[in-house]
Amino acid sequence: MSGSNARWDRSRPHTGFRARAILCVVGACYVALGVAGMASGPGRVLVFSSGLLLDLVRTGVGLLCLTALHPRASATAIGWFLTVGFTALVAYGVPAAIATDRIDVDHVFPISWADNVLHLATALVGFTVAITRYRVRDVVSPGQ
Repeated sequence: MSGSNARWDRSRPHTGFRARAILCVVGACYVALGVAGMASGPGRVLVFSSGLLLDLVRTGVGLLCLTALHPRASATAIGWFLTVGFTALVAYGVPAAIATDRIDVDHVFPISWADNVLHLATALVGFTVAITRYRVRDVVSPGQ
């Protein structure tokens, strides 16, 4: 399935567009949350925790997701990045939300249960986008 014998399956023509659109929505939400957190200072933005490092990460992830607007950006790679990165944040966030001595945790990366739910949802969206691919099928040209 290489060279002239492979081509993109047209049975799902909007799969790439849908993946990019989902990533752009996620990106816009994260940029808005990150910028609002930086503007308001440490504390809370809506129900989510806010700290400088957390807000910088959210803004950076949002900008990365917005690069999916470019047709050559790999939505699959961005989806895997979101899956791995936000699964790691959930793995850090659950013990951080349970911790009894919040002062130590809040200095590094303040994460609450609302943040854990947001990060888990983002990891699931990233996984959904990552496994969405164009199918390649074998096409034999006439005369071969």
